[in-house]
Amino acid sequence: MKDHRDSYFKKIIPYFFKGKEFGFAVAHTLFSIFKIDVGSNLLLKIIKVNSPKRILDLGCGTGRHTVALAKLGFEAHGIDQSPEALKIAQKQLKSKDLKGFLKEGDIYDTLPYADNYFDSVFAIQMVYHSTLWRINNLINEIHRVLKKEGSFFFSSAISVKYSMSINNGTCYIPIEPGTYFPLDGRERHMPHHYFTKEEIYRLLKGRFRIVDMYNDKENYYVTSCLKSK
Repeated sequence: MKDHRDSYFKKIIPYFFKGKEFGFAVAHTLFSIFKIDVGSNLLLKIIKVNSPKRILDLGCGTGRHTVALAKLGFEAHGIDQSPEALKIAQKQLKSKDLKGFLKEGDIYDTLPYADNYFDSVFAIQMVYHSTLWRINNLINEIHRVLKKEGSFFFSSAISVKYSMSINNGTCYIPIEPGTYFPLDGRERHMPHHYFTKEEIYRLLKGRFRIVDMYNDKENYYVTSCLKSK
């Protein structure tokens, strides 16, 4: 049986990144690390939209995305509030002889970076893990640390029922419109906000220009945008 990755990635060949063909080898790396419908497409858009050099991976965890970005030649930065996860991320980078810049911190507080520092910010399944006012603060901070016309790529959850099913949760308490607090399951005690398209537009209005938004048919809106001011 033919590997369906072939037909998908032949659509992006030939593709040029830093003067080299963006062929199956790199595409296969992306596929093996990310979901094909979210991570791979977002990485391709990062390269296409504004040719970034310095990228921040928000909520980098054990470094899955940070390592991939470093492997592709970006100056890869990651931030996460778990010191244990960051140790694993650093080990992954070291084992592959890659350089990355990792920091410990809560992404919903002030980001520990200078103004206009990053070309792009990348956030997979992270932006919605809080209450609306803290998410709004995060968007302000992302806007602050991005350079003019910097790109921002993120996924945001849609369905509380789907989250309950994949996280083995049975009790999600509503704490504000669209925001739930799980009392059990894999992500217990971590607030989740479930976005509508209209909310995403309102959240970004005046700060970012949306380039693309789509429903990945699983549980996420995937949004690509550029800093507008």
